[in-house]
Amino acid sequence: MKTVSVTIFLCHNSKDKNLVNKFHTYLDNKRYSLNFFKTIKVVSWLDQHRITPGDKYKINISDAITESKIILIFLSENGLGPFQIKEIFDIQKEVKKDQKNKSDKRVIPILLRGIEKYEDIKIAFDNTSEKSKEEKTEFNNINNLNNIENIENIEKGIQAFLQDYHWIKIKEHEFYLGKIKIKLALPFIWKLWAFSELEKAIKLACKDDLKDNITIRMPYVISGGLVLAVIGLLGSISFAIPPNIPKNNKTIDPIIPSHTPEFKFVLEPRIERGGNFNNGLARVRINGKAGYIDREGNTQIPPNFDGALDFSKPDNLALAWKYGENRGFINKKGEYQIKPQYGYNRVGQFSEGKAYICHVSTCGYIDTSGNEVIKRKFTGAGQFSEGLAPVKIDGKWEYINKAGTFSIRQSFDEAYQFRESLAPVKKDNQWIYIDKDGKPIIEGKFDKISYFSEGLAAVKQNNKWGYINRQGNIVIQPQFDEPRDTRRRFDCDATDIISNKAECKHLDNKHDFSEGLAAIYMNGKWGYIDRQGNPVIQPQFSQANNFSERLAYVCQGEEQDKKCGYISHPIKTLITKTSTGFINLRGTPSIKGTLLDKIRDGSSITILNEKINSVKETWYEVEANNKVGWICSDLLK
Repeated sequence: MKTVSVTIFLCHNSKDKNLVNKFHTYLDNKRYSLNFFKTIKVVSWLDQHRITPGDKYKINISDAITESKIILIFLSENGLGPFQIKEIFDIQKEVKKDQKNKSDKRVIPILLRGIEKYEDIKIAFDNTSEKSKEEKTEFNNINNLNNIENIENIEKGIQAFLQDYHWIKIKEHEFYLGKIKIKLALPFIWKLWAFSELEKAIKLACKDDLKDNITIRMPYVISGGLVLAVIGLLGSISFAIPPNIPKNNKTIDPIIPSHTPEFKFVLEPRIERGGNFNNGLARVRINGKAGYIDREGNTQIPPNFDGALDFSKPDNLALAWKYGENRGFINKKGEYQIKPQYGYNRVGQFSEGKAYICHVSTCGYIDTSGNEVIKRKFTGAGQFSEGLAPVKIDGKWEYINKAGTFSIRQSFDEAYQFRESLAPVKKDNQWIYIDKDGKPIIEGKFDKISYFSEGLAAVKQNNKWGYINRQGNIVIQPQFDEPRDTRRRFDCDATDIISNKAECKHLDNKHDFSEGLAAIYMNGKWGYIDRQGNPVIQPQFSQANNFSERLAYVCQGEEQDKKCGYISHPIKTLITKTSTGFINLRGTPSIKGTLLDKIRDGSSITILNEKINSVKETWYEVEANNKVGWICSDLLK
């Protein structure tokens, strides 16, 4: 196998070194396979890692710029430092040489926070510090900078030089390509977008050396009804609807992008099975027993149960049991709040303050104290959601309200909870969605359907899963496989009593969206896509749960080689969804902290950090409305 090295030079102000060093760490020694015979090895050139005591500093840098195929120029609100300016001058000279030699050295300006337009590029110069004397000497050596006019001329010269190149902008969900500002429909984590562009540039830069006709494939990004097609960093910009794909339909490129966002198992990989986080706790199985851990991986409820389900919101109760005994509900202390008294499949999770329970052949509902609040008179029952619950009577399913009276008097073969004002039901062997008046809203020939989540619902057609919107249009083409998974075996959406036996019923909602991502199954592996159908984490897991409270339980490997744990959400920007219309931005990670601002429902927030306070609440440090503060995770839906 032939290996070609490509050097990337990182031109930066020393004040930005911590961030630039992240680029170096990610890129250095990376290898990209072009085909079976040829591989690219990346050499990232950053002074602190490439210059050793005794080296001639300026000569080393000049040589590095000459041999570099790709040059990254980092620009931030810290301005251009004197050594950075010297490097840019050397880069300009090399570019001119390359143009004469018809070479293709790629210069990629990367805009960090604080740089919005070319005029923002300034020379950093502070006459008050001792260091500035050395800097001024260095400036004078560069171009006799002895007055403000010369400094401004250099600024303008650098601006003119860089404006000829496509820029990558690292800020929220906007970036620049040349003078064109692109706003994405969905925010991207800056590392994902920047590095995917750089990886493409690496392959393009090596194309001539390897004499290969390389096709670079990237996810389409839908923005304003147009699609930003594959973009060459120094090529032209084109906008086009992907060929052979009907409008509003989306098919994932069968070639999954080679880049995967960095992830790590943030909790100890000692967990045999894991659930979703609710109210800061997640159900786990350790050494064959079920208990609960917090977001730091600490055991909060010892694994003393043979089985358990996730805690419900906002009731803070979870169904738990031991083999050979009945089932009951525990609180967050691990104590039974409702004593074990319910048989297998004869009780559901709490939802909206009520849980269905079944004895012998009839079902009713209890409150969080265990008191029966809706009499047992149904032969089947499901969970409450949006004020309604499906119940079975006279062999058919209908809907009741919280008072126990019927709200939808229609006969369905199967019926499930309302989510986002629509409920999936089955009638006359057809799956449809109804509204709260019982009126059919979406009717289609789908083999199976699931709940709506974040505006989309997974549907199965021709043995593949895809997604529809609320109008019933397919927006992500059916292309995902049916997973071999039994993770909801004991978590029933409803119980159907047939011949005194309790049958657990639930939808195939393994592909639901949560926190902007959905777990999908392809070629025997789990991965994650965004709401536009773009792959965010390529299929690589043997098991994967939905994200909840910014974490998702995943496994890699099979049987004895299996490694399991929780990974962090790869996208740092999200859209707030609140139950009250707004959430409070606090000055400290505490409900009683200083109120900085009120963030409206639907606002975009960027997560900067997270912290667990003294009472085990998870708080996110976020940027919203141009302010930085703290939001409690329980306040985000």
